Amino acid sequence: TQYIRDCFYVSVNDDSGYINQYDEAVFSDKVIRAHANAEKFLSDGKFISLANQAGIREGLTFLGEATLRYRDLFFARYDEKPLFYAYADLDKHGHDRALDEEDYQTWMTVSNLATVTVNIPVPFGTVVPMGISGLITAGRCFSVDTYALGAVRMNRDMYRMGECIGVAAAMAIKDGTDILSIDYDEYRGKVEARGCYNGYPGRTVGFDNNRIPDFYKAVTFEFDKTFELLKTETPGAAVWSSFIERDREGRKDAVAHLMEEAEDELTRYNAAIALGAMGDERALPVLREIVINRDWYYFKDCRRSNQHRSAIAICLLGRLGKEEDAGLLDEIVFDPAEIDKPLYHVLKPEYIHHCEKDRNFLFFDIFTHAVMSTVKIYKRNGLDTAALKARLEDLFANEETVRRITWTRSDEPAYIEIKTFFRGVLAEI
Repeated sequence: TQYIRDCFYVSVNDDSGYINQYDEAVFSDKVIRAHANAEKFLSDGKFISLANQAGIREGLTFLGEATLRYRDLFFARYDEKPLFYAYADLDKHGHDRALDEEDYQTWMTVSNLATVTVNIPVPFGTVVPMGISGLITAGRCFSVDTYALGAVRMNRDMYRMGECIGVAAAMAIKDGTDILSIDYDEYRGKVEARGCYNGYPGRTVGFDNNRIPDFYKAVTFEFDKTFELLKTETPGAAVWSSFIERDREGRKDAVAHLMEEAEDELTRYNAAIALGAMGDERALPVLREIVINRDWYYFKDCRRSNQHRSAIAICLLGRLGKEEDAGLLDEIVFDPAEIDKPLYHVLKPEYIHHCEKDRNFLFFDIFTHAVMSTVKIYKRNGLDTAALKARLEDLFANEETVRRITWTRSDEPAYIEIKTFFRGVLAEI
């Protein structure tokens, strides 16, 4: 939506969200709703245009000569001769994090690094379909996994990507070769001179806040340099450093000692989360304590989407928990009165932790992680998964279960997301 307010041009991206582009009726309905969503801005100033870029956020992907994978970004396995550098945080635009792959879940949920930006080298081979000669792609249609696609899709990056591909294609045609065989040094010189190779030179991994001019804070993931963060409300880099530490076994005792000797709850709980991320069962008693005393506390690392500590502890119980922990989570999952506990009715939707107004966001996080962690505990400890599946099928079939979490219509994002989560959980058992 674009309009004039107080003599200034204003542009708002509404991010209207979920759509099934293969159903003509649903697609039409969603586009109309996206336009209707702009009504709240029309009274702010002189109207210019409405949802003039309505469409699909991500494009189709394919198997290329190379594939950009999110784990390569997390563990710094970079291509030495990239096509160009993209720049963004790894945001999948969804809240069903309980179903995420473990490494991604550790980054986003356990370590609370949702808004850490990464300067991403995109390999040449990602725009070349495997086994097809003479064809290259540009834009959001390239070889990439789902999580990395959440970062390499920004308009500013797609503009630069298209320009880089144009230069590479021209060189390939001039030299009578394929795009993967052009002189890389010559190519890089050309695209650097045009300013499209790397939009953010000098930045690697860090916190970026587009709401504050020129704000950028580099982040290190070295264990020794981040360890003290476990004593603060921003422990994310320390948790991730613990998770990826090459000498993880040798470092576990230091984290366990901090947990056991801490005089304050914040440090003890943070150390338990880091120790849990490292896969050490010594964290279990404190993680259980966090869950038993569950509250609304959230970390403060990020400008938005900060994660709630209770949900993090529940997530880690799914990785480490014993049979007794299934009983601990049972109340959260199956007791209809859980939603009435005071912790779910303290926070209001805010950008810093959760801005969705279509659900009880804290209960959504805690409930979904509790369900998925219960499934993991049952499977890992050899419990009766058939009986659990039957209980969950009954729970999910009851519309009141959905109403505990969301109060919107059946065609709205919260309803669709929780129903999709139910299907995903049952498929895991």
